[in-house]
Amino acid sequence: KHIKKISSCDSTNFDVIISLMHWVTKLHVFLTCYCEKKLTDEVKMISYKFVPSLPHIIDQSHKSNDTTLQLVTLEFTHMVIQVISSHKQYSAMTTSLRRIGEIVINNRIIHNNEQLQLKILSLLILVQTVKQIDILVQVFDNLHTSLKIDMTREFFIMYGGMSILLSHLRTENYLVCGCVLNIVLSLTDESSVLACHFIPVLCTEQSVTLILSILKNAKDIRLLEKLSIILHRLSKLKCYSFFTNKSTLIGTIRNVIETHNDL
Repeated sequence: KHIKKISSCDSTNFDVIISLMHWVTKLHVFLTCYCEKKLTDEVKMISYKFVPSLPHIIDQSHKSNDTTLQLVTLEFTHMVIQVISSHKQYSAMTTSLRRIGEIVINNRIIHNNEQLQLKILSLLILVQTVKQIDILVQVFDNLHTSLKIDMTREFFIMYGGMSILLSHLRTENYLVCGCVLNIVLSLTDESSVLACHFIPVLCTEQSVTLILSILKNAKDIRLLEKLSIILHRLSKLKCYSFFTNKSTLIGTIRNVIETHNDL
């Protein structure tokens, strides 16, 4: 109830709220990474109550020029978006999520090349909150450029970036799908020392099924080329899910060849 009135609170209350956000974020990391558990329903409800006020909190933290404060705010925002993504009231929060994306863009946090951790966090938040295709494509292009160095890739791994990325791997929009595949190809390049952290995510049954689905429905030859490279990398790793789907893969490839021969 009081969290929604944060815009009128004094600096002391603001500090208390930031401390609470920091505590919830650390609790989430501890439970998921070390205990393989999830936040309790009570803590989740606290997180949900923050959502309407997050645009203002992000804006205030950015204006403070305190990078620690900005990091706490963005980490909490990123965590909350992950938690509410499967919540039954997620659709009711879309306005607040869209506003979060607008605040991040307006404050130009994604252009902060000195604070790479803040930049990667901001880009991942935008990937999950922006719905406008042209802006989303720009975000993916920015992310692709930012992930060319190992330090940003480490932050990307830390914040579960690969799973977020794959959630956009759909054929509804070939432009976005192409951007995602460009990043996946870059991250799984065998010359990269961190490729071993990204490729296993593609080896899950869910990911392989998703790739096969796109391969089956894609009409753009450029998407097919990118998908073929990814599948080749998976085959070299003897990915279990890849081989359990081998018959489906062969049938899909045969259909793709027949389709393009008929064009």
